[in-house]
Amino acid sequence: MRRRADPCRSALVHPRPAVAVHQDVVRRAVDEICANPSIEVGGKFVGYVSGELVPNARDWRRQFRRTTISIVGYLDVGPRAHRSAVRHLSDTDYQFALFQRLLAEFPALEFVGIWHSHHPNGLSQLSCGDVDTGLRTVNSPGHDLPFLLSSLAVDSSGLMSGRHYAF
Repeated sequence: MRRRADPCRSALVHPRPAVAVHQDVVRRAVDEICANPSIEVGGKFVGYVSGELVPNARDWRRQFRRTTISIVGYLDVGPRAHRSAVRHLSDTDYQFALFQRLLAEFPALEFVGIWHSHHPNGLSQLSCGDVDTGLRTVNSPGHDLPFLLSSLAVDSSGLMSGRHYAF
């Protein structure tokens, strides 16, 4: 019997860009996970993208592999976030306002992705809800980049032992 492809995974891009995560981001994520052992935590990645990546180009896979994403920070979830052991919803109005303030000081800064943890529930991959969120975000008219990075921390080691996906 042939196995069917998982519809939640079919939206994910397999060619991988180079991803550099600043040590402060890694440390901050670990601190957040350790401080909240029973709820999912996360945030929105901000950083810089280098390399030419033209949406819908015939050679987009090659272009994407030659892209470097430098994550220099993340926006915390905000005061109206909803989080539990199986759910993570950020306060997007707060994060948008915070990002706009950062853009005033760093105009080349990009919203490059999202991260969250599954450390309290043991899931080692993105859920279907996570995939839906990634697809909605990357296809949103307000999203400037032709991709969205989505990182999943699965234990108290944080982002470095987790998985990174691209939409």
